[in-house]
Amino acid sequence: MVQFVFTPWRDRAELLRVRGQFYPSATITSASTTAYTPSDLAAIQKAIARVFMWVHRGHCPHVVESTAMLMSAVVLDRKLHHHHHHHHHHSNDKTSKEQGGGDEGQGDDDDIEEEEEEEEDEDAASDYGVRAAYLTAFTRFVTGLLDGHQDKARKLSMYGVAKTVGLPTGFVELRHQGTHEAMPGLAQLRPAAGRALRWIWEYYWRNLPDDDDDDDDDEGEGQGQGQGQGQGQEDRTAAAASVGGILAEGEGGAGFLAAAASAVGVGVGVGVGVATTGGQVAAATSGIRERMCRRALTGYLQQQQQQDGGGTAAREALMRQLGQWDDLLVVRVLADIGQSARDGGMLARSVRLSREILGRRGEEGEVSGDVEEMREELARARMELESAREGGKRKRAVGDDGDDGPGWKRWEGFWAPRPIGIL
Repeated sequence: MVQFVFTPWRDRAELLRVRGQFYPSATITSASTTAYTPSDLAAIQKAIARVFMWVHRGHCPHVVESTAMLMSAVVLDRKLHHHHHHHHHHSNDKTSKEQGGGDEGQGDDDDIEEEEEEEEDEDAASDYGVRAAYLTAFTRFVTGLLDGHQDKARKLSMYGVAKTVGLPTGFVELRHQGTHEAMPGLAQLRPAAGRALRWIWEYYWRNLPDDDDDDDDDEGEGQGQGQGQGQGQEDRTAAAASVGGILAEGEGGAGFLAAAASAVGVGVGVGVGVATTGGQVAAATSGIRERMCRRALTGYLQQQQQQDGGGTAAREALMRQLGQWDDLLVVRVLADIGQSARDGGMLARSVRLSREILGRRGEEGEVSGDVEEMREELARARMELESAREGGKRKRAVGDDGDDGPGWKRWEGFWAPRPIGIL
């Protein structure tokens, strides 16, 4: 079946350019909203305008829109802060000049007091507006992110979904406070916005491959023939950049399909439909997901080997990243890594990680030192998840019109009519 999908950005270069404008190199590791220079703020404004254009086109990932909204609040805050600072100095200079004029300036005292009162009213109004901008951007970021990861079969609390995604519980608490209680002050909202932007960087923007990260391009087979080998490689690397973040938004969206479409060698332009078969999209999407997951797991396992098992921060970052992918895919990649690994330490770390993913962290017994036993355990974990997934599919197939489906279903018990009124 032919499907028409769209992408909001022209190519990967445009997406990476916006990333560079949002996150200048000097501010990537900073969670402060006051570390931006005037040139940084000018670049951020251009990125905000471009993202809002993407939102108007449609299929823009939620975290990209949230970045633009949070940055918009930061820019507004910095502009008003600069305006108030400049206006305050101007008022002080004017007052000192009038006081130095002796009796000539005494008649203007009432005018000065009125101007000061007007300035105080303007400051209060602008302060309230900045707080509202911060809170709106932060609330939409948290709510939209958690709603996108909500399990439709069984509803979870926001705290439960945040735990699975890796979102700090403080974000959920601040969202509840801003929604149901008094509006937080700037002393609380400014640091929260900085932490949110830092979290989005780690969760989404950091995972986008750079321009020189083209090691996956060679895996395509003949995609560049007919349009030129260079153009085919550019399309596939653009897909990797797109899918790197869209995976975080959940599977099945039009933006996700657009990235997968470009992965099979079809160029994607602004507002131009892309025709491709569902099988091609699924195959390209699956391959990109698996390569990204393998890269993340291999990097983590090698890093743990160098640190001799340490690095709690690295583990937390990995768990946040693994939240983008299905548990079965992660365990399957771990099993493949175990089959090719020759280092017993890497195998042992793979087994521990698979136990943690399956919820067996407290399982009794240490990891066996035998290489074959560790490989067998990884294979068993993979088979266990595959069997559970297959059993779930059969169960849903038997009860297609059951509880999971929307709408009406036939009542199995005895029907006793109840009168609802008298005509």
